[in-house]
Parts: sequence; C-alpha cells; structure tokens
Amino acid sequence: MKRHVTSTTLFALIMMLVMLTGACGQKELVQPDTVTGSGGQVEDGAEGTPDNTAGEEQPDSDANSGNAEQQPEGNTNSGVTRQPEAQPDAGAAQQEKRQIKVYVTDDELIDLIEQDAEISFDSEETKLKAAFAALAQSKEEGKMSLWNKIELLDAKFDNGAAELNIHMPDEARLGSSGEVLAVDAIQKTMFQFVEVTSLNILVDGEAVESLMGHVELGHPFKKQ
Repeated sequence: MKRHVTSTTLFALIMMLVMLTGACGQKELVQPDTVTGSGGQVEDGAEGTPDNTAGEEQPDSDANSGNAEQQPEGNTNSGVTRQPEAQPDAGAAQQEKRQIKVYVTDDELIDLIEQDAEISFDSEETKLKAAFAALAQSKEEGKMSLWNKIELLDAKFDNGAAELNIHMPDEARLGSSGEVLAVDAIQKTMFQFVEVTSLNILVDGEAVESLMGHVELGHPFKKQ
C-alpha cells in the first residue's frame, strides 16, 4: 500500500512539472519579436510595436504654429519705426538780419565808396564776422574791395571792445594810399555798430605796428 501511494505521488509530481514546463514555453511564444528580417521587414510579432523613429522625424507643426502666435503684436508698420520729429531748440539763439554799410574803393584807389549790405548773425562775434565778410565782397563794376584778399581768423567782442585777428598774404598788400583807405574802411564798417567802442586789429595773433608797412595801427582804435 505504501509503495502504491509513492508511485502515485511521483506520477503526480511529474505531471505537474510537465504542465509547468508547457506553460513557460507558451509564455515565451507570445513575446513580441522586434527583430527585423534581412529585407528590412518587421518579423511576426512586431506589428503592435509603435514606430518611435518615424514619429520623431515628423515636423512639430503645433510647436511652429505656437511660436508664430507668440510674435509681439501692435506694430502695424511692418517693422518701420517712426522717428519723432525734431523740435526746435528753445534755447538756441535766433538769427537776426540787419542792413549795414560797407566801404569799398574805385579802381583808381582815390576815395571810399559806401555800399549797402545785409548780414545775418546770432551773437556779437558772428555779427563782426558777417560785417567783415560783407566788407571783403564787391560785385559792382568799377568798385574794388580793399579786404577781399585778407583772411579773418577770429573775431571777439567784450564789453564794447571788438578784436579782429587776421592773416594777410603778400598779394593783399597795397601802397600807402591803398593802406590808408583800407584802415579807414574797416573802422567805418565796425564803428557803425553802437555797441562797438574800440577796435583792435591783430595780424596772425600779434599786435603789429603797421598793417602793410605804411600806416600805424592803433591798439586799439577808439571810436571818435
């Protein structure tokens, strides 16, 4: 009796092992096979596997459209920025115009001839410069400027005192009669301004004794 029970139990254990081995074999068969064949086709069992590589290569249209929607709004001029219009400087000096007299001579250097001229200026210094420029010009036939070849380097004005710093090349030099007329012309032109009470003429920054070597310069000339 004992031997029969032992054989039966042994048989039952063998059957259980066979059943367990079969169950394990079936589980291995249902595992998805993702190995591709030599032709590049997916083998049986890989149909349910998602193609992650193909999904990564697709463009992200939603992201691009989202970026387009995030562009700043409110600029309807296609990127062109309107520059603010320049406003006039309230502190800038206004240009003033004035009719003045300048003095030239005739072709024979006999006498001074009075002419009308218009100047523009915004300070006492620029008024002196403008008057000198008008004095150096003469466009009328038969009349000649005595200062057209002389260069004005600088002009200063301080409490009634006008100072002109000039450069005079050799071709601007005149004889004694011409020099007398030139000195007279510059004084008449500058002393017509009420505020100018004295006139000092420098040549290349120096207070020389004579303008052209014939007439003594006052340092300064005083208004009579």
